[in-house]
Amino acid sequence: MIGFTAALPRDSHFGPGVYTGLIGRLLLLSYLGWITAVSLAVLRHERGAEPEAPSTSPNQAQSQSHG
Repeated sequence: MIGFTAALPRDSHFGPGVYTGLIGRLLLLSYLGWITAVSLAVLRHERGAEPEAPSTSPNQAQSQSHG
């Protein structure tokens, strides 16, 4: 958001040399990414799917079986 504000031209004239439009599009894509990530996490939670547990290493598996 700070980059978008900093890219605004001081004389308020927009043209092909102004990067405000590009930065605004990148800002919009970042918002879309966050919304997508959060909504997928909510859907996963509502369906009751638990995140996958990290697999144990072979050393941990041996120490648990001998323990």
